[in-house]
Amino acid sequence: MIMKKKPKCPSLNTTAKNENKHSLNTKLENLSKMKQTKVYNLLVVDESGSMEIIKQQTINGCNETLQTIQSAQEKYPEQNHLVTLVFFNSCETKTIVDCIPVSKTKPLNESNYNPNCNTPLFDALGESLTRLRYKINQEEEHHVLVTILTDGEENSSKEFNHRMINKMINELKKAGWTFTFIGANIDVEKVATQISVSNFISFEQTHEGTKAMFVREQSSRMNYFDKMSKGESKEKLSKDYFEETSKAE
Repeated sequence: MIMKKKPKCPSLNTTAKNENKHSLNTKLENLSKMKQTKVYNLLVVDESGSMEIIKQQTINGCNETLQTIQSAQEKYPEQNHLVTLVFFNSCETKTIVDCIPVSKTKPLNESNYNPNCNTPLFDALGESLTRLRYKINQEEEHHVLVTILTDGEENSSKEFNHRMINKMINELKKAGWTFTFIGANIDVEKVATQISVSNFISFEQTHEGTKAMFVREQSSRMNYFDKMSKGESKEKLSKDYFEETSKAE
């Protein structure tokens, strides 16, 4: 008698794999159909000589900020996070990354950040804001969050002054951009107000003080993205950036 082979039934493992693959494909299709809002994260960070004493803390803090933005990207897939990171001093202004997806950023190290020279704060802001403004000029739906970090007053700009920066920031705020200013060893409120930035905090330029500042900034940043996901208006988002963190402390 010739025995006929019974057709093999798919194993449970094969079935599970197919279901997982189908589920993944469905999620990818849903993401591709989802209308994403571009979120531009611009960080302008002082790299002048006086930042040397908190060099490693600044590198660590910037890396943690990138991780925070990456976490937001994963938590809120409707947000398309792009990052521009600028380090500046009077010797050079370096654009480390320029409007790239946060997922493509790489951890910073000492080869990226070497404090030296003076503080051309206005030139760094003028150049960075002008470049980003030009890039997104024709885009209708986007958010912009600008973070400014310095440990000293402006002392070496050649192209821009505080009046020019004030005017530029006021124009960009009317377009819905959000600005924050973080400073040490200066009258932070005075400097921030001088350039029309209402969201500001000061920090103690020590290892512990710098670390605490970055923790506060990252918490405020996630609060900002959370409010954005809930549809809060740009006008409301741009106000009281650090307030929720202050209440929690």
